[in-house]
Amino acid sequence: MRYVVACLAIAAMSGCASSLMSDSRLQAAIAKSLNEPDPSDVQIISRDEQWPATYVTVVGKHTGKRRCIVGGGDWSSLGVIYPPACS
Repeated sequence: MRYVVACLAIAAMSGCASSLMSDSRLQAAIAKSLNEPDPSDVQIISRDEQWPATYVTVVGKHTGKRRCIVGGGDWSSLGVIYPPACS
C-alpha cells in the first residue's frame, strides 16, 4: 500500500510546472534575461510545457519577438526557475 501511495505522489508532482511557474514569474525571469527594464514590457504570446523545459514565445518592448527556453519551475526543482535562454 505504501508503494502505491508513493508512486501516486511522485506521478502527481513530477510534471506540474504550470502550477508553480505562473505567467508573472515567467515574465519577470525573461525580462531580466533580456535586460528589459520592467517585466510588464514582456508579453507572453505562447507557452508550451514539455518536461523538463517550458518553451515560451515573447515580445519585448525593446527586444522584439524572441523564443525562450525556461528550465525548472516544477516540483522536482522545488519551484526554482533557472535563467532563461532566449534567441
